[in-house]
Amino acid sequence: MKNEQIKKYLWLICLIVIICGCAGPKGKRLDMAFYHLDYAPPMRVAMEPASATIAIEPFRSMAPFNTNRIIYSTSPVTYDAYAYHQWFSDPADMVFTLLFRDMRSAGIFRAVMHADDRLADYRVTGIVESFLEQDQQDPWQAVLSITITLIDKTQMDTSRQIVFQKNYTAIRPCHRKNPQALADAMSMALAEVSAGVIADIHTALSPSPAATP
Repeated sequence: MKNEQIKKYLWLICLIVIICGCAGPKGKRLDMAFYHLDYAPPMRVAMEPASATIAIEPFRSMAPFNTNRIIYSTSPVTYDAYAYHQWFSDPADMVFTLLFRDMRSAGIFRAVMHADDRLADYRVTGIVESFLEQDQQDPWQAVLSITITLIDKTQMDTSRQIVFQKNYTAIRPCHRKNPQALADAMSMALAEVSAGVIADIHTALSPSPAATP
């Protein structure tokens, strides 16, 4: 009789584990899935290259986005994270890596280098301020917000080193309600932001056209 009760308890425990693994509003699973951002690099732009060398420093992420976990929001004051879906690397690394690639691919700078290279004329720093799935409306949205600072290393006067500091925000709809759709939408958001950052840096480093007499 005692053995029969033990078997019943074991079967009940197994059933609970199976149900918990399959249940949940976010479709949580027992296996871990990883996602990253991906989009085509920009084509070389038909612009006069800026005669400047640029070093892009690794970006930072503000809390709660300084994690590999995929953050989502169901109200303006709540954040949560998927249990079994994660980014392959944290948002700061993904944004930095793709922006670095895009700036090189654009072909409108003399050189684009990694980190604080002593040969660079300018430094680019970035902070990821938002990187989440926003579930407050239908369709869900991928929200990306970063702040870029362009610093002139050739200036000895520190008060004149900051060329500009600007926030870039992009919101793209998720075509389905799952992390894969979020990764697709976030990729498109970053492609939009990247294009804006590159255009602004190029404009800031290009000589102003001569005034027409």
